[in-house]
Amino acid sequence: MIGPLQRLGYQVAGVDGSAAMLAEAKANVAPGTRLRHARLPGAPPEDPVADAAISCFDSVNYFVGDEDLLGLFRFVAASLRAGGLYVFDTNSPYKLREFYGNNNFGDDFGEFAYVWRNRLADQRIRFLITIFTAADSGYDRHEEVHEQRLYDVEEITAAANTAGFAVVGLKDNYSTTEAHEKTLRQTWILRREST
Repeated sequence: MIGPLQRLGYQVAGVDGSAAMLAEAKANVAPGTRLRHARLPGAPPEDPVADAAISCFDSVNYFVGDEDLLGLFRFVAASLRAGGLYVFDTNSPYKLREFYGNNNFGDDFGEFAYVWRNRLADQRIRFLITIFTAADSGYDRHEEVHEQRLYDVEEITAAANTAGFAVVGLKDNYSTTEAHEKTLRQTWILRREST
């Protein structure tokens, strides 16, 4: 998201827990862009310097520990000026239960194929993904494990309020439509209250 926002004229910085992802980002952003290597939620925040923060593509669902969500919100709040906005999206509990659930997916695209198995238990879902890519001697196999947490509206709202945010919007997948019981991707808009 940094590159497109910079092309719109915004001054943007990035934070990621993966040095490899930051190296990828560096290749696609303006020279001199500040990219901070930090594992959240445990990294110390910096002085409030931003007017807005974003977390895209259900990254908030990856904060699976009991205190992780509140820690994330506190980090972001401490990095925003009063009145600053934090916009993020989550996979809704409905999507994680009803669509992903304990289901399996897979497809073959010729050059690569994948098998995606899901295991849902309580408030967490584990994605077991096996990817096969064409190689000279057949196929190379790569496995990934992802874990996400199902967060209900009340849980996110409570953590946001505790961290000093007011919830000013909850939309259906980056639209102007209000989120509803069958929303698949929730878009949250939080405003940092003055301290």
